[in-house]
Amino acid sequence: MSGNNYFQYFNFTKTERNGILLMAFIDLLLIFLPDLYINSFSSPSAESPQLLAIFQEIQSSQKANELVISKDGKELKNKASEISVQLFNFDPNHTSTEDWMRLGINEKTVGTIQKYLDHGGRFRKPEDIKKIWGFPEKKANALMPYVKIEKENNHWVSPKNNLHTASPKKMIELNEADSLTLDRLPGIGPALAHRILSFRKRLGGFYQIEQLKEVWGLRDSVIEIMKSRCFVEENHTKKMDLNNVSIEEMKIHPYFGYKTARAIIAYRLQHGDFKTLDDIQQIISIDEETYRKIIHYLVVNK
Repeated sequence: MSGNNYFQYFNFTKTERNGILLMAFIDLLLIFLPDLYINSFSSPSAESPQLLAIFQEIQSSQKANELVISKDGKELKNKASEISVQLFNFDPNHTSTEDWMRLGINEKTVGTIQKYLDHGGRFRKPEDIKKIWGFPEKKANALMPYVKIEKENNHWVSPKNNLHTASPKKMIELNEADSLTLDRLPGIGPALAHRILSFRKRLGGFYQIEQLKEVWGLRDSVIEIMKSRCFVEENHTKKMDLNNVSIEEMKIHPYFGYKTARAIIAYRLQHGDFKTLDDIQQIISIDEETYRKIIHYLVVNK
């Protein structure tokens, strides 16, 4: 191939040159447009000019950490990047993970706070949030005016002491506790209190404290403290009559689901009314573990 023939591939018409320039411009626009948009339209949620700088820092930190890497190497979206920073009054002894993140605190620091509370630590004055390792001083100074610590009940005993000797009058019946009562327990904030009550409602009541392990997000250390402060009365669960319950009623219960509910109703249709609760053990799909759980929510009315 001659030199002239070789260079003919690098000759472009005016229209082709204009097209190349246009494509280059579009590429640059796509690269820089996100930053231009963020800088032009994003604004911190601070409520006073003095806090402007700190919340700009929080916003930048969230943008820089939009992705985190899980243990198996997969990229996961950081929850903090989905939560807008807000300012509101809060009690650090009873603030949920979600609320800490709304205040601009990252998950790692929130975990440190939770461990501090789980081991008996308490915030007694606003300045105490500075004691938390990894809690940025600027953020602490910005949040201190919003710290409102409730007065502790004098009868509460540190988890390091023998809580099992506490007076029964001071114990909490788990099936009768309301959201405010649970919220005041160490390590339980509004979000966890709501989850506990929601799960209790779906169950129809707890038959033992160990069922708290099935509440998502409830740490073992917090459950141990709750065991010291709560109890469950016997026969406090809402029971379904095996001979009258419908598959629609039964399938929404966490321990049954559609598969188990269908098997029980099919057995009843085939063999007639149940004589005793033990009759459900004749159903092949119901193993011993399932039987021990669902038996607390069933009754046979003849």
